[in-house]
Formats: sequence, C-alpha cells, structure tokens
Amino acid sequence: SYDALTFFVRKNFSQNWQGSASYTYSYLRGNLAGPYREEDGQIDPGITSEYDLASLTANRFGRLPGDRPHQVKLFGSYTFNLSQRFNVSAGAAYTGISGNPVNALGAHPDYGEGQAFILPRGMAGRAPFLHNVDLRGSLSYVVRPPYTLQFSVDVFNILNSQEARTSDENYTFDAVQPIAGINCDTSAAHSGDPVGQLKRDCPDVAYLKTVDGRPVTVNPNWGKAGTFANQPNFQFPLSLRFGVALSF
Repeated sequence: SYDALTFFVRKNFSQNWQGSASYTYSYLRGNLAGPYREEDGQIDPGITSEYDLASLTANRFGRLPGDRPHQVKLFGSYTFNLSQRFNVSAGAAYTGISGNPVNALGAHPDYGEGQAFILPRGMAGRAPFLHNVDLRGSLSYVVRPPYTLQFSVDVFNILNSQEARTSDENYTFDAVQPIAGINCDTSAAHSGDPVGQLKRDCPDVAYLKTVDGRPVTVNPNWGKAGTFANQPNFQFPLSLRFGVALSF
C-alpha cells in the first residue's frame, strides 16, 4: 500500500533561467517487497524465499524497502549570452531522500540466514538520510547555424557525501523464532550503539533464544553499513564527466 503527497513548483525556461522544486511525503507498507528481497541481497526475481514456509510468515507486515518518507528535489540553471556565437550555462541539482528502513533478521533452521523477521518488518530504524549535490557547466559555440559545438563538465556528488546506502540487517546468524506479538518501533540502526539501543528500546530482544533454547550470538555489525557484494553500500564518491557534442 503506497500513499504519497507531492508539492511541486516549476519555472519554465525564460529570461535565461529555469528551475523546479518538489517535496514528496510518502508511506509504503505491506507484507511483500516484490520479485526480489532487498533485505538480504536476494536478486533472483520471482524465486525468492518469501512465503515458502508457514514458519516464515511472522512479522512480515511493515515498512517495505522502498519506504522513503521524505524526498526533496531542487534543480536550476542559468544561461549567459556572451555573444551571438558564445553561450555559457551553469546548473545545479540537489536531491535529498530518507534512508531505507532496517530490519532485525535471524536465521531460519532450513533456509539459512536473513530469513526470520525478529521484529516486524522495517521497525528497527533507518539508513542515513542521503544528500547529493551535482553541478554542471557548459560552453556552446555556434560554428555556423545550425551547427553548434558544446563542451560540458558535470560534477557529481560535489560534497563527496559517503553515507551508507545499505545496512547489515542480520541481528544474529543463529536460527531463531520471530518474536510474536511484539510492538516495537525503534531508531536503533545506524545510531552510535545499534545493538545496545535495540535492546533498550525493545527489551524482549535481549531474551531472544535460538530454536534449541540457547542465547543467541549477536552480530556486532548489525545496524551498521551493509556488506552486499552485488550493490553499492555507500554513496558513490565525487566524480567528473566531460562531454563534447555537436548539434545541428
């Protein structure tokens, strides 16, 4: 179930400049993430482990991986007419988006790690809010109408932000049963002490046992940056792109 409200303002190109701004507040809840499982990097579409077993159905309803409550987008550019042949354009873009919700997962005795939702889906916190600022500059030269040669440079992530995009969601690698009937919503993930804060906010987690009754071994990296090999775990660093184009 997805609901959203968007505020949008746009200035069409005139008097040498253009711009747009938008803010979206959204809400995504459900019990199925889609054809693949972002929670554990399972990217084989259509053949994930979701709902294979009755023992995998507990705590499945909650914040889905695409739940990003706040999204801000700002874009603008200005063109300087230096002469009949030369134009210089400068542009900037800002995007800000909430981080993905984080789970507290355990292993299933048959299906392995990352399959048991210890808490309701997405209730263990969020990855950090992501900020990204990009800049663009270009120089256009009219060789002879209608032929125009353009040189451009784009600077991506000029602030070189390096926030985590993914999270380690395996609270334990031991086989456990989900905590039935728990009603706990915490911001423990990506805090100063994720494991400690989770236990303080959700005391039942401190007494979690394996399926054979032993105290669980907690993953010390839970709630911190993820380690998936098939997807970026951090924002891409500052980068440049140079371009040359001939239009006619």
